[in-house]
Amino acid sequence: MKCPGKFIVKNRDKNINFIKEEELIEIFKGGDLKIVYRGIPKGYQEHAMMEFLNQLVKGTINLSEEELRLSKGFNGNVKLFVSNTCTKCPIIALYLYQIIIYSKGYLEVVSIEDNPLVVEQYNIKAVPRILIGQKLEIPPFHNRLLLINILRRSQKSLENS
Repeated sequence: MKCPGKFIVKNRDKNINFIKEEELIEIFKGGDLKIVYRGIPKGYQEHAMMEFLNQLVKGTINLSEEELRLSKGFNGNVKLFVSNTCTKCPIIALYLYQIIIYSKGYLEVVSIEDNPLVVEQYNIKAVPRILIGQKLEIPPFHNRLLLINILRRSQKSLENS
């Protein structure tokens, strides 16, 4: 993922832009910012990001019809804390990338190695850690359909509080 300067990859058919500059990656769909990765994906995270970008470019994101329908109904903000040495983080990251790109939501992925101050700020003891709307923490389920349903329920619970 390391490259000098700034580059932009566009998928004109799907109206998706990928911008990488220094230690920040931004993925837009249409004119909307969908995914921000704070840090440089290395190790396990690099593979998840490259797999997702490959799916974007080819237009082959693997969501079932039900997962796609449920994803479109989610409009919350998600923050995912990851580590480059975590073996579970890329699975959750890839699931969230796939869900968020079709939702009305937003995903911020934060590498704790590249952003050490967040460890104390958010009291991070283990990764992956998922926050909805900066308030509500949810467990990192390894089942995409279950994760989508938990995201939607969490969003509704925040809206009602």
